[in-house]
Amino acid sequence: MARSPTSLWFFAVTSKEAGAKGGITAFIVEKDFPGFRVGKVEEKMGLRASHTASLFFEDCRVPKENVLGQVGMGFPVAMRTLDIGRCALGASSLGSAKQAFEYALNYSVERQQFGRPICRFPGDSVQAGGNAHQDLRHGADGLSLRLAG
Repeated sequence: MARSPTSLWFFAVTSKEAGAKGGITAFIVEKDFPGFRVGKVEEKMGLRASHTASLFFEDCRVPKENVLGQVGMGFPVAMRTLDIGRCALGASSLGSAKQAFEYALNYSVERQQFGRPICRFPGDSVQAGGNAHQDLRHGADGLSLRLAG
């Protein structure tokens, strides 16, 4: 697996009786652990930096020192991980929206119809677009910084 990590995080139910908030354990599995192997990495259209593959565990043993936090306390670890992921996804989405809007705005300036750029034609969409452009340009960066802080 090219560009693959040396270890992976996993969450497993370790006590059905304790339920979700006390029966999940977070742990690290290293790629060279006996009984662990990564299957074919899937080709995707998006999120290409995030690999998607089948993972196989065949009598794979994880030592105690590879538990993240305490046994049964994996739920809080998962929630903190999701918080970080949500910030990254939000920043990525805002960046994509900003880039798409910049592309559309540039296109509306370059595209000629009836001898003038299409952005010069009257319409509420052009005015709203200008406001949205300012919101994206100034608001997205600040929002991302506040979420990350």
